[in-house]
Amino acid sequence: MRKRLITPIPQAAPPRDEGWLDIERTAVVEVTSEEKGYPVESALVSGETQGWRAADSGSQTIRPMEVLQAAPGSALGPLSTL
Repeated sequence: MRKRLITPIPQAAPPRDEGWLDIERTAVVEVTSEEKGYPVESALVSGETQGWRAADSGSQTIRPMEVLQAAPGSALGPLSTL
């Protein structure tokens, strides 16, 4: 197992809209299953408290696919593929 010791995030972290990616709008993920009422967004979006649940038992996968970014005057397009 590999691990890294990281520095805690300072309490004076910038507000959500300053420098943070809006993953709720721009991320694309794949999931193997999802329980109705407990979508994967609930595990990834700030402020959600219910979390994600799988609809099926056994091993599950949440796979990030890409993050989209809007160019000025255009629709969202791929920024990067993970």
